[in-house]
Amino acid sequence: MNNLLLDNKAKGPGAGIYFAKVIRFYPSNNTADVVTVDNNISLTGCNIACSMPAGFAYGTRYFPTHDDQNPEVEYVNSAGDIYCVAAFLENDYNNAAVLGFLFPLETTLSIAEYGLYIFRHESDVMWMVRGDGTMQMYHPSGSIIKIGDNNINEMTDSIDEAGLYPAKTDGLYIRPAADYNANKTSNLFIKWYQGQEITLDSTGNLIVKTRDNAASIMMTPAGAVTIQSNSADILVPGGTVNVTANVINLIKG
Repeated sequence: MNNLLLDNKAKGPGAGIYFAKVIRFYPSNNTADVVTVDNNISLTGCNIACSMPAGFAYGTRYFPTHDDQNPEVEYVNSAGDIYCVAAFLENDYNNAAVLGFLFPLETTLSIAEYGLYIFRHESDVMWMVRGDGTMQMYHPSGSIIKIGDNNINEMTDSIDEAGLYPAKTDGLYIRPAADYNANKTSNLFIKWYQGQEITLDSTGNLIVKTRDNAASIMMTPAGAVTIQSNSADILVPGGTVNVTANVINLIKG
C-alpha cells in the first residue's frame, strides 16, 4: 500500500489540476496542506478558493477539526478523509490553491430527498431545511429548535416515520445525548436587545425576565412557580391579583 508523503517537495508540471488528499487546515490564514494522489507531491499552504466573495471584514468561513501531523499518510479510504481539487497558480511551483472539495459518493447524509438542505458539524450540531419549509436545528444535548407542523425530532434515527432515515437500516448515527450531557452542561439563553431574557437551564428551570428585571417568572421541574414584580399589582384575565405584605387579594375586574 502506498503512502502519501507530506514533506515531498518534488515539483509538479506546473499548469495542471490535481486530485489531492487534505492533510491539515490552518484556520488562522485560510490555507490547507494537501498531497496529490497521483504523483505524491506535497502542496503546502494552499489558499482555499471561496464559494462567495469575501473581504477583510465580511464573508463566510468554516474549517473542520482535521489535523494529521504524521509525515506519512496512508492512502486508504476512511470516514474522516477529505479530498479536494488543487492546482498550481501561473506555473508557480511554490504557490498552489484548493479549487474545491469533493463530496463523497455516499455519506451519513446521503438522503434521497429533493429540496433537502442539511449541514452537519463534527460536534453533531445539525441544521436542516426540508423541501416543504420544515426547519430544525439539532444540538448534541438532544435539544431541538424547530418550525414545522409537529414537534417530532427530524434527526432522530429511531423515528420510523417522518424522520430523515425512515428506510435506512444503519440510520444516522448521533452520539447518545446522555454521553454529551455527562461531559458538558447545556443551557439555552435568549437575550433580546431591549433587555428581555429567557433561560432554559440544565436543571429544568424556565426563567422569563423583562427589561431591568422589572418582572420575572420562574417555573421549576417540580411545578413551583415564582412571580416577582416591581409592581404591587399583577394583572390576570378578568381581574387583578394584589400582593401586599405577603397577603394575596383578588380584586375582580
